[in-house]
Amino acid sequence: MNLFNFNTICNLAAGVLAAGLLAYLVRLLIGRSTRGVPRCLRCDYNMTGHAGAATPACPECGRVHRRVRQLYKRRRSRRRLAVVVVLLLLLPGTLAYAPRVRQRMYESRETFTQAVTPTTLYCLCLPWLDDRGRSVINRRGTTIYTAPNLYGPTSGPIFPLMDFAEFWPFQRDLLIWQCGRLYRQSPNDPRARALAMKWIEACPRSRFLDWDAVLLALREPDHVIRWTAGRIVQPEIRFDGPIRHDSAFRAAVVQACITEIRDPNAKLYGLLGLTVDVCQAFGQDALPLARPLLELSATLTPEQLRGSMMYCHLSTPTTSPPSPASFCLGCVAMIGPAAWEPIAQFIESTPALAAEHRGLCFKAIERCFIDSPNGITYRLAILDEQATRCLAWLDQRAAAADPQATYNEAQELATKLRIARELMRMQPRVTVDEVDARWRQQADEN
Repeated sequence: MNLFNFNTICNLAAGVLAAGLLAYLVRLLIGRSTRGVPRCLRCDYNMTGHAGAATPACPECGRVHRRVRQLYKRRRSRRRLAVVVVLLLLLPGTLAYAPRVRQRMYESRETFTQAVTPTTLYCLCLPWLDDRGRSVINRRGTTIYTAPNLYGPTSGPIFPLMDFAEFWPFQRDLLIWQCGRLYRQSPNDPRARALAMKWIEACPRSRFLDWDAVLLALREPDHVIRWTAGRIVQPEIRFDGPIRHDSAFRAAVVQACITEIRDPNAKLYGLLGLTVDVCQAFGQDALPLARPLLELSATLTPEQLRGSMMYCHLSTPTTSPPSPASFCLGCVAMIGPAAWEPIAQFIESTPALAAEHRGLCFKAIERCFIDSPNGITYRLAILDEQATRCLAWLDQRAAAADPQATYNEAQELATKLRIARELMRMQPRVTVDEVDARWRQQADEN
């Protein structure tokens, strides 16, 4: 057994240092004797021959002493005494810091210089660190978790997760603030910019977050940085953060979603969740997203949708996941009543649209006028000009349809919207089930 391990050496060194400091403290408290020679209290000048006056003055520095006996007092350095006291007070904290240094050296594989350097200093100097310094922050912010399973609470796989749980709150605030500076000062280093966004996304929200840097990241050509910036803004959109109501913020987020949709190298697993929240929260401000989503509905494959995080969210043991077309059209319908017109233009400009896809488009037009949070009641916009123009287009579409068609989506939708308008004029709340029941009743009568 090795008795002289790291902790033992630190304890011995701390004991020797404490004994030396205590001895020096006692020596400073006793003071230095003048050995019977009169000396100045300020500059320690030998005042032999000048000590006969009642208030002797030093010829060297001009200090006037009130009594002669002051020239024979013991000398005590207040500055040295203060330094020794401070070192003695810091010694227990240094001794408690030794196990952390050992852990960083032997578990995180840090050098001695890196291990003894405080995390606060690394966060403060972040914009000027190289890759090795950034890797130290990366290691210290990563926590090793053990996933529980059926065989016990600690028998699952061990995996790292960056959450900066070991950092103090002020260290996380400092890191977030410096990440914004690192992003701005690294225009030619995409790795540093991606790392800055990754750290901001891993840390809790802070008032020191540089939202301008995040908005710049949303316009990045690199889709990984855009995706990470989208993960940062997503909680602000979903939980109604204060930055959500800023017009520049809304425009940047919508443009980032459009860029992500039209980028052939983009990872759709990072796009779809943000797109859903943007369409539902921004309303008419998200209208530029309608056309790209409609085009995506015709090209998105089930494999791409299956690789997304929203696929797991929307799939439950009792419900099957949505098809790519229904997912994209559902996002467009969340924008609100103004989204019916892009859907109509998409139907008119795509004559070769499949029958199933065209039916989903007409269903999405109906959902534009249905309250999106609960999906149960119709909006009051069913009485507005948007609905009137939508009904006129549906009538035109129904008149131009093939008379031999067994299923006329335009005529069915126009009938349902007119029923909803009639019921809305009589009662303030009209449900989808009531409209469907009235439509079936009219269909049976005819």
